[in-house]
Amino acid sequence: MISRTGLLGRLACTGMVALLLGGCAVHYQGLTMTGSPQTAQWKYWEAPASGAFLCLAAPSGTPVYAHPGNNQPIMGYARDVVAFAGIQEGKWISIVYYDARMGWIDGLLIRPYGDVHPGHKCVADRDWQQRPVFYRN
Repeated sequence: MISRTGLLGRLACTGMVALLLGGCAVHYQGLTMTGSPQTAQWKYWEAPASGAFLCLAAPSGTPVYAHPGNNQPIMGYARDVVAFAGIQEGKWISIVYYDARMGWIDGLLIRPYGDVHPGHKCVADRDWQQRPVFYRN
């Protein structure tokens, strides 16, 4: 269950991304493998310089879930890049999957594209069916 503060933060973040195409900062409390709470953290993803989505590097084969959480149905698996849809719930981030549905991946596994591929750029845009299209150099 999402706390009122978490829900308000998520809605504010979603609105900020959707309306201003700005970055998104989300406050969340992570859990260790034993389930004990860690120090609360802020994660900030900048808005894309160009394109419809922020292009992020992901390990190939990362599961894409229908909803946030490891125990959710798996929609498929990420390739080496994902299109960030602008919503984060705890460690889970929303992406636009290859068939234009929104999916969720473990945000601790992803990195900025330029950090993983120094000197290269990636732009995530949309095709006419609203599916993400990646332009990389």
